[in-house]
Amino acid sequence: MTTPTLSKILPPPVRKIIGDLSDRERVLIGLDLLYEELSEEDFEEENN
Repeated sequence: MTTPTLSKILPPPVRKIIGDLSDRERVLIGLDLLYEELSEEDFEEENN
């Protein structure tokens, strides 16, 4: 069994995203490549 993993090494700090990479915006935010705050709706969807 494998899990998708994406790593950003440069520029520091190192960032890793493990798991579902289908939501492009969330992945870019997680890698600090897109500077937008997630809306409350997105946070609630993730927790359901």
